[in-house]
Amino acid sequence: MVSIADINAPAYGVHLSRGSGPGADTPALEGIAAAGDLAERGRFTVPVAAVFALQEAAAAHEVE
Repeated sequence: MVSIADINAPAYGVHLSRGSGPGADTPALEGIAAAGDLAERGRFTVPVAAVFALQEAAAAHEVE
């Protein structure tokens, strides 16, 4: 699992992905590249539960 949002991700055993600079996470970046390659070949998809307008951002956080 890779997070691009949670600075505390390592505490949960999750990689925090940083593309460059101090703390750059090469294994996580390689995983993101592999996922992109699979997606291009139609072998990796991410289910989307719903799409929200920006004005509905609060409601988007309630989706489980």
